[in-house]
Amino acid sequence: MEVEDVEKDDEEKVNNKEDEEEDNEKNEEPIKFRDIEEEEEEEEDKEKYNILFCSKKEKDILKRLKEETGKPDFVHIHYDDEAIKATHNHFESIGIKPISLMMCADTFAYRGGRLDPKLECDIGFVGGYWPYKGQVIDSYFMPLLEDVTKYKAKIFGNQPWPANQYCGLIADEDVKNLFVSAKVCPNLSEPHAQKFGFDVNERIFKILYAGGFCISDNVASYKMFGDGIVVADSPADFRDKIDHYLNEPGKRISTALKGHQHVLKNHTGFHRISQILRGVGLDAMASDILNKYKESLNG
Repeated sequence: MEVEDVEKDDEEKVNNKEDEEEDNEKNEEPIKFRDIEEEEEEEEDKEKYNILFCSKKEKDILKRLKEETGKPDFVHIHYDDEAIKATHNHFESIGIKPISLMMCADTFAYRGGRLDPKLECDIGFVGGYWPYKGQVIDSYFMPLLEDVTKYKAKIFGNQPWPANQYCGLIADEDVKNLFVSAKVCPNLSEPHAQKFGFDVNERIFKILYAGGFCISDNVASYKMFGDGIVVADSPADFRDKIDHYLNEPGKRISTALKGHQHVLKNHTGFHRISQILRGVGLDAMASDILNKYKESLNG
């Protein structure tokens, strides 16, 4: 994952008391984000988290581009609206609007999922395994896989997993069927997402649009899904919630339905293209796309 960090000017840190008061107010709200603009960019942090930072040179070039051409109209990142206030507010100071352009559901690839007996399992997961991501997987998921008799798990991905439940690759057209056929579809984030509270990965949108039931680790931005997912606060809580919901089919179905409806109404490719069009001032076209999409849902 790529994370772009932009710093505040030193004068803003010292003199802007109103911003400090607003930050204090935000700390009282349910969703809290680490303001990485105010973090010291220590080399050890850059080594620990697999993230990228926008350099001062890059910021200066972009500022000059805006002054000389009036472009770009906006910059974007796949964080939610609240998160970019902490990560991309520097661009406001040079006249460029930062907008949230999150991942979304592919309505063509993930519609029409069906129960497939070959894919039925307690826990179904699609994703690769590598050392950085493994920091979270090893603590949350791997302990559940040690006893192969307790959970029937199926794991697919383009990188081999150090687990007997790894089943290799899965055809694209079968991913949605796995999400429907599995009782629980875990979502696990990368370390920087847990640390800073943002970075909404694509997996949640896929699972929920397909109609799967999702239990996720806790990242502040995931509160946007409300009751449409179940959030676990720790590896132990993750195991406990899986054990609980495996025995609660009714709760799984109702939660999955809420998550599906949330993504259907807010997070599809139609919503994202509409956001892009609004970003470049084509509001009428943006509205037309969303209106036609809504009509298709009602039709």
